Amino acid sequence: MSALMWFAVILVILAIVVRAAIRQGRNRLKHPRRRIHEQANRWTHIRRGSVNGRTGRAAQVSTVYQRARHGTKAIIVWADNGHRQDAWFHEMHVTNGQWLLLSGSDGYGWHHQRSCHYVYPPNVLATAAPDAPYCFEQVRAERPCNRTT
Repeated sequence: MSALMWFAVILVILAIVVRAAIRQGRNRLKHPRRRIHEQANRWTHIRRGSVNGRTGRAAQVSTVYQRARHGTKAIIVWADNGHRQDAWFHEMHVTNGQWLLLSGSDGYGWHHQRSCHYVYPPNVLATAAPDAPYCFEQVRAERPCNRTT
């Protein structure tokens, strides 16, 4: 193949890639409602306290205070009673404000004698963004009530 032919092939491939990237970006801008509905759905699972027959407790990450190579140390707030507790998320990185549906076990931290909730990847049953409750309320407000009185 000549150099001109290679140039034409590369130019066509580049055009296809650029067009796909632009289309994907447009779809994201066009469908912010998709994210809102997804977060509302995630919040529904967390509020119910179960996913696929597995039960857990809802908690929100209050403060991430250490990121390590093998996990994250954070303070969580349990949704059912407002109790704050240290948590170790093994092999996971959580963010401030994130909602989680957790199983796991309590124990005492190695470096201090406070109660710590140990969470491994299979113990995270569901996750949601910090604004998931707001998204849920938004979706609920746009749906008319089907009850007849």
